[in-house]
Amino acid sequence: MDWTKQTKIQLESILSKLKHGDCTYFLDEKKIEWLHNTLKKQNIDHSIFYPYEGATYGVLYRNEYPSVSLLRIHSIGGLSHASIMGSLYSLNLKKEIFGDIIVGNPSYVVVMQHMATYIIQNIYQIGPYNVTLEECDIKEIEDYKPSYEILTMTVASNRIDTVISRLIGTSRNSIDDKFKNKEIILNYEIATKSSYFLKDGDIFSIRKYGKYRYLGIISKSKRDKYIIKCQKYVN
Repeated sequence: MDWTKQTKIQLESILSKLKHGDCTYFLDEKKIEWLHNTLKKQNIDHSIFYPYEGATYGVLYRNEYPSVSLLRIHSIGGLSHASIMGSLYSLNLKKEIFGDIIVGNPSYVVVMQHMATYIIQNIYQIGPYNVTLEECDIKEIEDYKPSYEILTMTVASNRIDTVISRLIGTSRNSIDDKFKNKEIILNYEIATKSSYFLKDGDIFSIRKYGKYRYLGIISKSKRDKYIIKCQKYVN
């Protein structure tokens, strides 16, 4: 994994805390994978908490089970993932304070327990709708299954800009602008190289278009193009 210098420092700091018995806050699957493999190589016992099978964010811990809370969000209107996240960020919360967001009726967000009351008391509107938040049993979402859409397409190459251009039906020049405007997130970090060749399992997000996982090349077409498969996160 090609981490930025800042992320490498962050991961080494988290690793040091884990070795001393502390648990993490919410981490994305790529960071968890790196930490898990590193601890495993060093024969350090540890566990990973996920609120449900297929969750994007989890908590690594060694001794004590992590203190997390599930907040149920009631609204008279439909909420979006982006609007819920925006309201959480408006409280100046760092991303690691909250994990997965489930959009529905009601919606849910998993948070670190020590911030649950603060969030409940300070979010009363999301987008145009008045909302109420309440703490509930984490088991309420343990059987939740994320929704995915499988997309198969033909591309000239598996370069990220080529794949995104095909996914959203726009020109390569427009994709270059999205990179310049930091609208592309690759493996949970801002993507900087439009020439990057996607690897199986890479996760990328396109602002206003959603989140995707690259599943790889299926075959080559008669015209020597690549037939690839991607997974789009629906909810």
